[in-house]
Amino acid sequence: MAGSVTAPDQTAGPPRPIGRREERAVAFFGVWMMTGLFIDGWAHQAQKPETFFSPWHGILYSGFVTAVTWFAWQGFKSGRGINPAGGLDRLTALGFLLFGAAGIADGIWHQVFGVEADLEALVSPSHLALFFGGFLMVSSPIRLAGARQAADGETGPTAVTWGEWLPQGVTLMLSTALIGFFTLYLSPFGGVGGERSQYDELREHQEVLGIASVLVFNTLLVGALIYALRRWRPPFGFGTLLFGGVALGMTGLNGFDGVELALPALVAGLVVDTLIARSSATRLVVALGSFVLWGGYFLVAQLSYGIVWSVELWAGSIVLAVASAPLMAALMPEPSPGDSRLA
Repeated sequence: MAGSVTAPDQTAGPPRPIGRREERAVAFFGVWMMTGLFIDGWAHQAQKPETFFSPWHGILYSGFVTAVTWFAWQGFKSGRGINPAGGLDRLTALGFLLFGAAGIADGIWHQVFGVEADLEALVSPSHLALFFGGFLMVSSPIRLAGARQAADGETGPTAVTWGEWLPQGVTLMLSTALIGFFTLYLSPFGGVGGERSQYDELREHQEVLGIASVLVFNTLLVGALIYALRRWRPPFGFGTLLFGGVALGMTGLNGFDGVELALPALVAGLVVDTLIARSSATRLVVALGSFVLWGGYFLVAQLSYGIVWSVELWAGSIVLAVASAPLMAALMPEPSPGDSRLA
């Protein structure tokens, strides 16, 4: 992969050569902000005293302010003017603006309506605006790398090393974890299969929610993995970072209560890495990765808290997850040569 690419005009992309340094900075600040976000999520789950001026909000917003300051200073030094999104794309600039405005709106929202709890905290308009802005910011290295591929005329998956692809690997994991955070109400790490009410309607609701949690989380991980495999040959360790990193983050929201449920994700990530290193077909990679993930999940769940679901429910959930993975791969084609819109 080339080190930089200059866009031909203002409407086609970034206005200047894109540096690897900016991409690494996005990954660094992304980890900083996501740490604050997940600690804030844990605080909500643990019923900690809620206020806008909390230590966890401090971590989240200090990461954002530092990122804006750093990018503005880089623009000033290079003579481009104070532009916190200088060198990145327009979606990233939009993300900066949206996140900043949403942060102010969130403070006002809390003063007017109080601090949200539980499900309300995940669907609050100000929080959703933070989510969209954060996603546009943290995913920028992925878009920029795809744009480089298109500009260089590269076709098919490109082999990359950690030295050149670290920002993409980290931010793809962070982007996936961010979606997982805001769909926490469909997280399997609350203990899928461990409850079965004596009341028929409630029991069926629990079962539907559990199956949906398996399929949604599987779609998040598999979708991110397919996106990467369609464009690159990720270095060994990316599967473990993606599967394991997201799973560990989700268990962290519960204070790592049930962290053993993340172990199958780490194993599945290692299996994915091994298959990628062997140049296995994408459909095999995602199908086998899903099988190891959910087969291991229900095994650990049985050993940890005991599954009360019938065999049809937990086995059927595994089959649905495994079968959906190669179908997703079939529906997600490789980007066309030179089409930077798919980056």
